[in-house]
Amino acid sequence: MNETGPPPPADTPPPGRPPVDPTGAMSPPSPPSPPFNVYPQMPAPPSAGQRVGRILGWSLTGFLLTCLIGSIVLNIYLALFVGSLTGGPHETAYESGAGPGRIVILPIVGFIDGRSHSFVRKSLAMLRQNRPTAVILRVDSGGGLVSPSDRILGEITRFKQDTGIPVVGSFGGLAASGGYYVAAQCDWIVAETTCTTGSLGVMASAFTVERLLDKIGVTPEVAIATGSPHKDVANNVFRSWTEADRSKLRAQLDHAHDRFVDAVFEGRKAHLETRERAVELANGDIYTSMQAVELKLVDQVGYLHDAIDKATALAGLSESERPAVNVIEPAARIGLMNMLGRRSSGPAPLTGEQLRRILVELNAPRLEYR
Repeated sequence: MNETGPPPPADTPPPGRPPVDPTGAMSPPSPPSPPFNVYPQMPAPPSAGQRVGRILGWSLTGFLLTCLIGSIVLNIYLALFVGSLTGGPHETAYESGAGPGRIVILPIVGFIDGRSHSFVRKSLAMLRQNRPTAVILRVDSGGGLVSPSDRILGEITRFKQDTGIPVVGSFGGLAASGGYYVAAQCDWIVAETTCTTGSLGVMASAFTVERLLDKIGVTPEVAIATGSPHKDVANNVFRSWTEADRSKLRAQLDHAHDRFVDAVFEGRKAHLETRERAVELANGDIYTSMQAVELKLVDQVGYLHDAIDKATALAGLSESERPAVNVIEPAARIGLMNMLGRRSSGPAPLTGEQLRRILVELNAPRLEYR
């Protein structure tokens, strides 16, 4: 007898037929799939108003971005420019050291004028606030104007008196006339082997344009007040000089020369026995470094590192305690054209007023320690 399984439920549809709705209805067939679209529908092109809006939006975005970048660049430039005007001289590292404190190199390079004095004055004021162990006056100059040279000497003399900090002179390839004058009060002077020094004296130069005016047919007229008949002496560019003009200027030169002799004697008093000896040396002659040592105008032939060694010793430190060495740099001058890498197309033409100033400047005798 064959055994079979239980019969299927009464509501189960036969095989191959869709399910039967409990209410007796047949379930509807599934909806057919939509046909595949080979070419998708493209979006509608923007209207004219939409295109104008997009262009305006892009233009506004570009303008704002340009303003932002320009503002950033301008603020950076203004910060650097203001910093260059107010920052003043600053120290940069020259060499490292193991000992306490620091030695500072104060350079005097090139023609000595009012800017040189301003740099030295600001540098020494900075060093008064943050005092070093010693100062090295690094000179590479053939001199310059009398008054700025004398002001620099005065600044260094007062700095030594007020602080007690030793100052060592270090001469490069040239330390003549005013270049020697500014270092006369140094506690010790070291000159490089090839240094040219000396030229202790004063000179002046002036120009007259009388012969030039004769060639071009110009006759100037210079009026002088009745009460100042000597106003024209050594003070008229439109005529050639007379002996009275030269004598007047020579008196000023002699006064400046006496001041030079006094400065040398006061600074080298321990080496020059009498002021007359300083007078003999201040004859305008130049000397090699070896000659200057023999004449006792210089203490040692050597280089900057020798001056650093001497400054270390004068500060009471041993060689193993040699401190770090910094050099004073002037404040950087920043211009907009320099930042943009552009140069001026050329100098502007002279105006009449500028030409008159040039003539007056050429006429005024310049007393120089050079």
